[in-house]
Amino acid sequence: MSQTPGERPGQPTTAHAEELLDSLGRRIGLFTAQTGQRIQNVAASLGDRANRVEQPNTVPGEKVHSPTRARAEEQEKLAMERAEVLVDRVGQRLGHFFAATGLHIQRTVARIREEVEDIEAEAQHIRKNRARPPQ
Repeated sequence: MSQTPGERPGQPTTAHAEELLDSLGRRIGLFTAQTGQRIQNVAASLGDRANRVEQPNTVPGEKVHSPTRARAEEQEKLAMERAEVLVDRVGQRLGHFFAATGLHIQRTVARIREEVEDIEAEAQHIRKNRARPPQ
């Protein structure tokens, strides 16, 4: 009987397949978690950049005398708030997407595991029937 790399002697094929599927599920879950974390980091860095841009270039204690400059700063502040809201919404949607994707992957892995077990059981049944002498 030929063995695949990593398969232990005497280990049923279904057990080996389950180990592979479990490993795949863990890797996909890790990938999903890392991707979500990276997206959160990008959103946080964008928020930090927006806060730095938002800070006025005036000396502390100095008052802004130009009404057009004050209006421009107010518009810029509103635009930054809208951008932050959009980034938050995108982060939430991506979080929901990755959570749903993780759930779908878990379900798919479970179905594959069941199919592998069924195939293995059917193969064993066929082998037993071939080994029996005809009556």
